Amino acid sequence: MTEQRGLDDDVVLYAELAAELSGAPRPRDVVLADHGLDEDAWAEIDSRWQDRLSVALASAAEGIPPLVAAHAEAFARAQHSLGGVPMPLARFAEATAIVQRGGDVGAGLARLGVDLAAYLTASRHYTTLAAHDRAVADALRAAMSGVPQR
Repeated sequence: MTEQRGLDDDVVLYAELAAELSGAPRPRDVVLADHGLDEDAWAEIDSRWQDRLSVALASAAEGIPPLVAAHAEAFARAQHSLGGVPMPLARFAEATAIVQRGGDVGAGLARLGVDLAAYLTASRHYTTLAAHDRAVADALRAAMSGVPQR
């Protein structure tokens, strides 16, 4: 399966398929079949990438690691081209609190029902908006102040 090999090795291909699956107007099994995959094969690929992204993020001394940045950029581009919408601001604030606490970020986000790709896409969306719109910046600050930082 050439397609699967590319998905295992290429963060851009993985991010594009993840974005397509996250907002696909077509049935999930059809999208997967178009890529030569079934649900089990996708689950294995997705799990490996989520682990790699979590490890990269957790091991970064500061800033966003190149692998995570490449994934976020590819996911955001693909989601934008598909007309995807990021998560609500309150959920983004909850996810941000999990990321800021550190530890196993992937597991923390999973408990919230958010994957790393969706979080990174929402982060890019809201931080870009907040930089240009004071009302969004104020709403983001208010949402973050209401989330326990534990």
